Amino acid sequence: MLNTVLNDDEKIILIARKHWFVLAVEFAVIFFVLILPFALFFFLGALNIFSFSKNLIPVFVMAGSLWTLFVWMLFFFAWTDYYLDIWIITDKRLIDIEQRGLFNRNVATLRLERIQDSNVEIKGIIATILKFGNINVQTAAGSPQFFMRHIKNPYEVKDTILKYHHAALEEERYVKIKS
Repeated sequence: MLNTVLNDDEKIILIARKHWFVLAVEFAVIFFVLILPFALFFFLGALNIFSFSKNLIPVFVMAGSLWTLFVWMLFFFAWTDYYLDIWIITDKRLIDIEQRGLFNRNVATLRLERIQDSNVEIKGIIATILKFGNINVQTAAGSPQFFMRHIKNPYEVKDTILKYHHAALEEERYVKIKS
């Protein structure tokens, strides 16, 4: 996948992903969604609601199986989104690969010399302790801005982007002077 995005003269400097805590929170919510109908079933069973008809038990087993399949698909979608959303910093560009569903991927690139501003936003005590946050990279008015959500070590990533941004500007000046 990376070979189709990179140019021949580019070197990968850093590959950044979302922080693991974001995935853990999604998995916790998915686990709660999985357990909820089964807890309800056992609660109703404890109240002897099902004593009037034993024929309903296979229906509830089938519904529980379908529910489990549905939740497993939610788990798979969350993992796929986490694993395939990456930001690549090369010596020339910033590349944002965003997976939107199973068969929809958006790849956006930004030349490093076009960066005008970048800032880091860390919200909350958990994000502060675990060191993850958002990075907003802005360009000229006609170009889109890059927004990296829930990225781990955002200050280090921002510093890397700015370091290679300055190097790209120096290289551009050198080429202009030379020609």
